Amino acid sequence: MRAVVDTSVLISGMLSKRSYPARVLDAWILKRFEPVVSPELVKEYTSVLARAKFAVLGPVEKRLQVLEMLLSLPWVVMVYPEEKIAVVTADLQDNVILECAVCGRASWVVTGDKHLLRLKSFRGINIVTAEQFAKEILDL
Repeated sequence: MRAVVDTSVLISGMLSKRSYPARVLDAWILKRFEPVVSPELVKEYTSVLARAKFAVLGPVEKRLQVLEMLLSLPWVVMVYPEEKIAVVTADLQDNVILECAVCGRASWVVTGDKHLLRLKSFRGINIVTAEQFAKEILDL
């Protein structure tokens, strides 16, 4: 099963070890699903993780090393979307998640973003919170 993990879930999972986003990251590491990423999504992960407000996670280098470890796992699927999607107009960056999911044939988008969650699904891709994904899909 393939899923795209939004930046908000990735960061929340790193910040709070006993949260549903943390359970999603645990499942990523334990190969409970195949994470799908694109260069543009990785760029967003990197730029958000480098922000000063996340210094609680350690120096920028350490934060990026953790990200690199997650991305280097052999079951992570890197895709290169060619189709541009413009479904979310309130925040155009959210469309990057949908482009990644469509290109990577993901079944799930795991997000905390209200614009994406309002869609509930897109082209047969379920859009859910980390809690929904952890409880319903991962049995965590």
